[in-house]
Amino acid sequence: AYRLEPWPVPEGRPWSTLREGDLRRRYGVSVLGAWRAHHAEPRRLEALGGDARIEPGDTLLVVGTDPELSAFLEHEGRGH
Repeated sequence: AYRLEPWPVPEGRPWSTLREGDLRRRYGVSVLGAWRAHHAEPRRLEALGGDARIEPGDTLLVVGTDPELSAFLEHEGRGH
C-alpha cells in the first residue's frame, strides 16, 4: 500500500533541487508537489519540475510505500 507524507524540508540537506536529490532512484519515493514557504499562497500545493529549487521551510508532499518512506525519512531527516 502507498501513503502520502508531508515532509518539511530541513536546513542543511546536501541537495537543493529535486533532480539533485534523486529521491525516486535513491528511495523509491515520488514528490507530488510542495507547499512553498515564500509563496504568495502558501496553502496551495504547487507542482514542481526537477530543477525547482527546494528551500528550508517548504513542505514536500511525498508518496511511497511504508518501507520506502521509512528509509527516506531516516536518511533525509524528518524536517522541523
